[in-house]
Amino acid sequence: MASGYRFGPTIWPTLATITLLPVLIGLGFWQLERAEQKQRQQDLYNARRESPPKQLEDLGDNVDALQHSSVRLSGRYDFNYQILVDNKVHQGQPGYHVLTPLRVAATDLANDLIILINRGWIPWGESRTTLPEAVGPEGVIDVAGRLWAPTSEYFTLEGSRAEVGQWQPVWQHLDLRRYANEVPFKVYPLVVLLEPDSDAGGFVRVWPTYDDHWVARHRAYAFQWFAMAVALAIIFVAMNFKHSKMPEQNESDSQ
Repeated sequence: MASGYRFGPTIWPTLATITLLPVLIGLGFWQLERAEQKQRQQDLYNARRESPPKQLEDLGDNVDALQHSSVRLSGRYDFNYQILVDNKVHQGQPGYHVLTPLRVAATDLANDLIILINRGWIPWGESRTTLPEAVGPEGVIDVAGRLWAPTSEYFTLEGSRAEVGQWQPVWQHLDLRRYANEVPFKVYPLVVLLEPDSDAGGFVRVWPTYDDHWVARHRAYAFQWFAMAVALAIIFVAMNFKHSKMPEQNESDSQ
């Protein structure tokens, strides 16, 4: 008797494999797609950061196309509508971000551009009731920074906002829509993060950079899903090859 192997899958392992294998492969391709999306965002950020700084005439209505771009502007600070955004921590110390509107002079004064400048972090004052000094230069200054769209997703406790008509210098979050409703001028829908080397009255400026480590993570996850799919296929094949006995052929049959 001669021994051999035959492939004889049963119904339930076959159904399970047919169901799981496309799912594993699909998850792998989905992770690769996510990695490509993140890579495109990273490339776009790098390209905008390395492009020549935007000027006043470049600041149009398409704010999505300006996000992360460098910018250079000249104007005057309006300290009457400066705000301190609370709960900002630097090296373990609580403080504020100082945001001051900059009035960028245009040829027509009625159409001046007013844009918020984040001048950086300062620590809390002596107490929560004593605000720190957040003075800045008077007169026309040159501002260099990068454009940034603050998030609109945050949690606000009921009653934490000031009454209508009552100006509050300390805010829990930077809500540009709320700010635009509470000031007597139109505000540009992006904020300028003042460059660390700018001398336009800045404080501590350590801004986050867009360095997306998820590109490599998504690719690693894709490799894991594909590896699981290959492992599943190998296990399915190996478990369904069964040992069988075959009758010996006599010499006359082989002729």
